[in-house]
Amino acid sequence: MKYMILNFESERPTVDEALAKLEIEIELCKKQGITVLKVIHGYGSSGKGGAIKKALKTWLVLKKRQKLFKDFVKGEEWNSLSAKAEEIKRICPDIIGDIELYHANAGITLIII
Repeated sequence: MKYMILNFESERPTVDEALAKLEIEIELCKKQGITVLKVIHGYGSSGKGGAIKKALKTWLVLKKRQKLFKDFVKGEEWNSLSAKAEEIKRICPDIIGDIELYHANAGITLIII
């Protein structure tokens, strides 16, 4: 399997714990040949974004620039017909059956390792 899921919504870590764990998990994915990491962070009880989702937005841009991973797609920007979605499905066919990806989902982010 080239697809892994990291579920912060069920673990409920602090923002610092979540970002530290995410960096470790990305490195582990590289070593294990995982090509896509789906991060479930939730979208906050207000529906406007929880603390992890907000922090992740900035962290992802920074870490992509540092080349920790290739790219990312925020769940709310997921469009199964987009070029990024097609790339993800090509490099990771396991993701095709994920029901959470049949519609935009602000509570997840996909990271292309």
